[in-house]
Amino acid sequence: MQEQFGVMVDGKFSKEGFKGVGAMGAGDDEEKLKAVEEIADECEPVSDPDRCELAVKIGKCMEEGAKKRNLKPPVDDE
Repeated sequence: MQEQFGVMVDGKFSKEGFKGVGAMGAGDDEEKLKAVEEIADECEPVSDPDRCELAVKIGKCMEEGAKKRNLKPPVDDE
């Protein structure tokens, strides 16, 4: 799914792709936009030669970045 959304491109985390997806979720909220930028910076060095492992690592990095900033997912399963 990360490849479909442009978060993972050519076997690497795409900072620009993540920022594009994150900006859609953040809308005009400046705090959320700042958080998207910070999370993109934190996740940029994530790598793994296996694309499935890379996807897991990227997902974990994004989740940890969001939790650190007390951000909640856009859709809550409750």
